[in-house]
Amino acid sequence: MAMALAEPANRAAFREDESAYLDRFGLSPRERAAVQDRNWEEMVRLGGNLFFILKISAIDPVPITAIGAAQAGMAHDDFLKQRLGKT
Repeated sequence: MAMALAEPANRAAFREDESAYLDRFGLSPRERAAVQDRNWEEMVRLGGNLFFILKISAIDPVPITAIGAAQAGMAHDDFLKQRLGKT
């Protein structure tokens, strides 16, 4: 599903009607909810690959650090402070 977002036509379809786009891929209810809610932590928990999650994040520009925080199981602000020394 996310890899297909490499194609401009698929990105347009996702933006136009996300629900219909997701219907094409047979996601589980939890997977579908994680994508629709942009729940990066849940995507990671469900086995999402960072490369593919980044494809989804490009639709709604999200900093990669937010996804890194989800992978680490941390709040974004805590991740920035601890991992990157930002306050």
